[in-house]
Amino acid sequence: MTLKSCKKLRNIKANNLRHLKHFTFSFIGILDVRCSIEICPSSLETIEIEHANILLHKGSQFRNLNSIRMYDVKFSSLDRFSSCKFPSLKELALVYCDGLEESIEESHLFIDAPNIDSFVYHGCLIPSTSFPTTSREWSSTLSLDITGAPSSWLLKLHKLLESLSRSKISLTICQLSLVNDEVIIQVRLDLVQGIKGGNKPAVVVKKLLLRCNSSYFSPLSNGLLCICRPRKIGNVNYTDSESVLKNLMQREGGNQDELRQLWLPDLEEVSLEIYDDNRRKWDPTSLSDLPEYEEGERIRTRFALKWRENL
Repeated sequence: MTLKSCKKLRNIKANNLRHLKHFTFSFIGILDVRCSIEICPSSLETIEIEHANILLHKGSQFRNLNSIRMYDVKFSSLDRFSSCKFPSLKELALVYCDGLEESIEESHLFIDAPNIDSFVYHGCLIPSTSFPTTSREWSSTLSLDITGAPSSWLLKLHKLLESLSRSKISLTICQLSLVNDEVIIQVRLDLVQGIKGGNKPAVVVKKLLLRCNSSYFSPLSNGLLCICRPRKIGNVNYTDSESVLKNLMQREGGNQDELRQLWLPDLEEVSLEIYDDNRRKWDPTSLSDLPEYEEGERIRTRFALKWRENL
């Protein structure tokens, strides 16, 4: 069943469609007008909903559901979502589902999906989310647009990374507002020292990417490197590769704020990689092998980091 641009549709109840396998709903129109959707047939295999309210019955069992994609969706209750079972779910994507009736920051969202392969979350809030323990190899892709004060989100992010630490995590941070560096240093230092003092290890992250006003060597990025250990950092414009590499390898002088000193001793090795567009793969390289600058040339580089093994 596919419903698109049904502007006058306000309510959908699909509970009695016992043979329904695929449900897609999208709405393009007035932002504050939403259709309410109540749907829980156990026959469902895929759900894709955009710009709507959704109601799930408490304790519902979606035995055949393998894919959920939700964009700008409001949940009637996170507790109801947490009570549902998704034994076959492989893919879950929650994109800008921030306008919840109960805050996703304050309420914990447990996703009972023991066979998950891919979890994707994009949003402006850092959720409290967890999955059941599984021996499967799976991935988490997090993209966070940070706009608020820096006083609390680093600690929330560390808790989220801890809950997803059994997965391969890719993390993108977009700092949309400029914050005074001194304020960041003071606030982050207290939080990070609290984390390290509580013997909470930094979480392994497969890839870290900073965008917009974020810098790879601001107090903000130093705070991030205190709570996570990225194996890859990038993509970095190849014209900035030399300065980024020097900052990573620099042990004395220069950018030596207190946050930096909390992660730098754990970094053992840094290497540079360049993307080959023709072969579609990353290759090891060096600063001397980088091509000369040409206006309009788009060449991607990244850094591979090796950390101490006991992390």
